[in-house]
Amino acid sequence: MADIKLFEGTWTRQVLKGKRKVRVTYIPDDVTQQSLFEKIRIGDDSKAAWKKLLGIGNAVDIDLGIIVVRFNTDNKSGTATFLPNQSSPDVIVKTFQQSDPVGGFPGVGMAQFIDCIQGKRNMLGNDFNYPLAFSECLPQLTA
Repeated sequence: MADIKLFEGTWTRQVLKGKRKVRVTYIPDDVTQQSLFEKIRIGDDSKAAWKKLLGIGNAVDIDLGIIVVRFNTDNKSGTATFLPNQSSPDVIVKTFQQSDPVGGFPGVGMAQFIDCIQGKRNMLGNDFNYPLAFSECLPQLTA
């Protein structure tokens, strides 16, 4: 698999019918590349990290919608958006950036997150699964 850069596509989190699994999908900007996805059991999903990235607490059930994450080309910032399946709650859009927040944006650990993904890539070689690594490393991003 070619090396994928975070900002060269969009990430989504969506609960599948029956609420037993979550699908984490990478959709590349380059239409010649194939989307990558992984189905993860709900208990193994880093739901708390997704909520923290969005800056929301327990009042919003993220299982009732889709989360879209887009990184900026600097690999130090991006936007997380929650799109609910129903008209309530409202759409939530949160901008995030590398630690030391400025202007009210939450700080994140981009370097730790990228190191986590790269470490999994190095350890697993050809068995590396990018969407699974993304989900497993997400708590590093929100630490």
